[in-house]
Amino acid sequence: MRALLLPVLLLSEAALAQAGLSAAASPDPLPPNRRLVLESVAELAGRSAGPVPPAWLHLFLEENGQVRAWHVPLGERVTDGEARGREGSRVLPRWTVREASWMSLPLRKTGPHVLTVAVSSRPWVEQVEGLTARERAGARRLELDVPRVSPRHGCRLWTSLREDPALPGQWRLSDARLDCEWE
Repeated sequence: MRALLLPVLLLSEAALAQAGLSAAASPDPLPPNRRLVLESVAELAGRSAGPVPPAWLHLFLEENGQVRAWHVPLGERVTDGEARGREGSRVLPRWTVREASWMSLPLRKTGPHVLTVAVSSRPWVEQVEGLTARERAGARRLELDVPRVSPRHGCRLWTSLREDPALPGQWRLSDARLDCEWE
């Protein structure tokens, strides 16, 4: 390993400039983390008959004093048969559906970040303040520390949503957790 690095260390700044390289090049062999690949796995559970009522999972990433928002539609790909449950039951059937989606979140910096996760029946909420008081109370703040460099830069966001038994079509976020793999 030392023999491979020796010729690079002996190059002068003029030789580096001629090759189009900077003398202040990163000593890390991996490129810096500039994005976060996020797999969102949502488990929806409810009792309403018919198709799954629409819900939106809103992700707010706080970075450098700014908040950026992403929106994940839930329940769109669920068929009526998946949500119907057992036929002939006297009790309204309970159903559970798991959905997964992928997204790439660009990062402006590495280090600590806060990801706020909320659920709403309204699409395209751009700020946490745009959520209703009830939705803000149910939101979860998840902290992650993005290393400067890493071979992997993926996280899995696990969310569990429950349909309100008194208000069909209204969802609440019962659990959210973030599992990241950096090494």
